[in-house]
Amino acid sequence: MDGPHSTYPRTWSRSASNLGSEVDADRISTKLASQWPPSEYPVHIQIVGGLGGDGISVRVWNSRGIKESETVYPADYAECQDPITAAVIEEIKFIVTRLLMEGKLPTSIE
Repeated sequence: MDGPHSTYPRTWSRSASNLGSEVDADRISTKLASQWPPSEYPVHIQIVGGLGGDGISVRVWNSRGIKESETVYPADYAECQDPITAAVIEEIKFIVTRLLMEGKLPTSIE
């Protein structure tokens, strides 16, 4: 539960869904958790496919004011071995780096 008055320990999720049957969403979720461990990055990271124009939604948020959402297009990464993973990882890196530079994202749970 992720609320300001929650009495439960926070669980920061890393999820990927609706990316098509040829995509291993669990592998992407595991990679997200490995690259941005929930214990070090107190935000939810959600990847959702199925948007118009073959776009994929990348969301990074928490209950303390972080609400980032961008759309990436794997076609922009067609030269990569895994365009979907490359697109979402690159966008998350951009979002997380910006949040860290702006001081909006602590690097550990308080």
